[in-house]
Amino acid sequence: MSLEGLKFMQANLDHTRAATSTLIDFPQNQAVHFTIVGDPYVRSGSLPGLPHTISQFAHPTDPKVLLLTQSIPFDPFPVLLSQYVVAIKFSSRSFSFLLVAIYAAPSIPVAEVIGPCNQLLLRDISPFVIIAGDFNAKSPRWGGLTADGRGDQLVQFLMAHDLDLLNDPASIPTFSTDYSDAWIDITIFSSAWRNFATAWKVCDTPTLSDHRYILFSVRSSRLPSCRRLTRAGRSRVSASLAATRWFRQVSNCHLDDPQSLDFVVDHFYDTLENARAANMATVRVYPQAKPWWSDEIARQRSWVRGLRRRYQCTSDLAERLTLATFIIRPYKDINVP
Repeated sequence: MSLEGLKFMQANLDHTRAATSTLIDFPQNQAVHFTIVGDPYVRSGSLPGLPHTISQFAHPTDPKVLLLTQSIPFDPFPVLLSQYVVAIKFSSRSFSFLLVAIYAAPSIPVAEVIGPCNQLLLRDISPFVIIAGDFNAKSPRWGGLTADGRGDQLVQFLMAHDLDLLNDPASIPTFSTDYSDAWIDITIFSSAWRNFATAWKVCDTPTLSDHRYILFSVRSSRLPSCRRLTRAGRSRVSASLAATRWFRQVSNCHLDDPQSLDFVVDHFYDTLENARAANMATVRVYPQAKPWWSDEIARQRSWVRGLRRRYQCTSDLAERLTLATFIIRPYKDINVP
């Protein structure tokens, strides 16, 4: 897997149904793989009208932030699912990264989302980390001329972990009303992404919300060496889990308490992840795709190949002449193997 144009999107729906309806189609039309949704309008814990092709990660009760995915070549591993912070580790055979979606509502201290993010970074789940969402924090570092206490706390967090801001301070406001503008939707990358090409922009597309959509992407034709779980590693993981004392400790727990159940599940995730990480082998990754390849070229190739099959199957001479004129010649121009 080479990171050829992984696309991300940030949105804040202001808890309105109209903004939700507008959001549903946008990621599909823009071929967005990951969508961070803050302050969503939900019914039964999910966005209404969400297509079955889109997967949702969120806290099961009254979520304040969602993470949506579609058409991704990664296996998701939930690391944290809380009302205001959702952290998922995405892994493939050749690459993995941690994506953290947050929503720091104005009614809660920003420390309530910075704290969990700090703990996630200290766990060293992956060197490749993306933190994105609405922090409701202000600083000239990511746009505007004003700063506040929430922004100062966020700046200290960035400096403590050597994190990079992807925001363009010269961009249009990410939040806009008839009375005020603000730059409060923020995208943060860990330092491991510095060798990757990134793009970030604020869209002026109507959203039926006070927040604008943010699109950003990651591209790289060359991936670093990584660790992969081989077949031998999988068998060692099973042996490691069998030998751990965790199962014996759980057998003595009183699991009638919901908090105890949450603790057991979280501890099991940590135990499983530690066993998996300890038995992964280091491998070199070679890109399988060309850096110049694009979705438009892929669509052209699919179109040409379909018409070529039609040309080869037809026995009607007039249709073959038509296809030869309008298909074979463009096919030679495109030079698709």
